[in-house]
Amino acid sequence: MNIETYNSDSASRQRIANLPAVQRTEALMRIGEPGLANSEWLNAVRHASDETARAMADYADSRGWDALLVQTTIAAQLWDALAWRFPEAYRDQFMHWGRMTGVDPYLLMAIARRESAYNPAALSPAGARGLMQLMPDTATQLSRELGIADPGPYGVLDPELNIRLGSTYIRDKLERYRGNRLAATAAYNAGPGRVDRWLREQGTREFDLFVEQIPFRETRHYVQAVLTYRAIFAALSQGGSTQGISLLNPQEQGVRYDVSLLNRP
Repeated sequence: MNIETYNSDSASRQRIANLPAVQRTEALMRIGEPGLANSEWLNAVRHASDETARAMADYADSRGWDALLVQTTIAAQLWDALAWRFPEAYRDQFMHWGRMTGVDPYLLMAIARRESAYNPAALSPAGARGLMQLMPDTATQLSRELGIADPGPYGVLDPELNIRLGSTYIRDKLERYRGNRLAATAAYNAGPGRVDRWLREQGTREFDLFVEQIPFRETRHYVQAVLTYRAIFAALSQGGSTQGISLLNPQEQGVRYDVSLLNRP
């Protein structure tokens, strides 16, 4: 864990607040134009000096602009600013629904970070919505399972409800694969039907071969990213210490990745 930190003060933040691009960003946010605000901000970051880009990231952090903060670290290539790249956005909700569903909240945070980079209004080309990128039909099915009203395509954008439904969905996948996070996260991305087929048709004894044999490059990268992000969130919660943290637990490292992993053969 190479964690780079930056010092800031009120004078630096005031300097950033006075920048014309930042004032335009604030104005666009006030009138309900988040897309234009993000474009204005990120254009300024890309043309800023390294010092100003870091100060802008600090300013975004101080304002609680978590989605914009993540994009700022990408635009400014602040790869080791892990606390900025992985802010604990919606922490209380993730902790709550993690407890309610029995799912590791850092896994939930990692999924949301990978899926939407904390943009609660995120909409994928396929139609997935919100922080945890749920398809409307999946949200309807999960709502029925929980005995709550169908949120519809716009209600699912509510962060609290999106996290609740997403937590339930990954819980169901963990139960389907006997608690195995590799298979469950692959199913979250590619669908359980495909993962079931991969386990049946190209099963292997080794966890790394299972990941490398996933036919979809997007899903391979997704699984690797989510489990890495989960470890980063856990380490940041310990002040950056990696003590007691590993990408995979012993059972995930030693189990066979074949049809025997299915809880419903």
